[in-house]
Parts: sequence; structure tokens; C-alpha cells
Amino acid sequence: MHWVVDKVPDQSLLNTANWKFIIPRLYWNYPNDDMLLNISMASSPVIRITSEKIEATINADMVIDVVDGMEIVPVACISVVRAIKC
Repeated sequence: MHWVVDKVPDQSLLNTANWKFIIPRLYWNYPNDDMLLNISMASSPVIRITSEKIEATINADMVIDVVDGMEIVPVACISVVRAIKC
């Protein structure tokens, strides 16, 4: 599964100007540029079902891209592991 996030309710979250105090170098290199979140599943989810509970583990990679003029530049990659139990 692959998902590109380019629109969010607060669109300023996907602009480098909103991140200038969190990651100053991002803003210095790409002032006031739009960003995209490129989310991909690293592997299929692992689901375990027993008589007492259900567990799932999801592995995903999120690449932060900056739209610099007509070029899309990947600037960071975050790997996420999410475990769910119920």
C-alpha cells in the first residue's frame, strides 16, 4: 500500500515555514516550500488471533518530500512500527 498526503485540514502543516522552529535547517534550505508525506507499508501486517485477544503489528515508512520549484526532494525518512492489542 502506498499513500501520498498532500492535503490536510490545516494545510500550513505541509509547509516548511511551519517547521522552522522544530527543524531550522529544513526551513533554511527550503524556505516556504510545500511538503508531501509519502507513506508506504514496509511489509504486510502481522495479525495474531487467540481465544483471549487479537494482536496486529504494522510496519510503515514515511518519507517527507519538499516541493522545491518543479522538483520533489526527499529530505527525511521515518520508520514506524505500530502494535495494536485488543
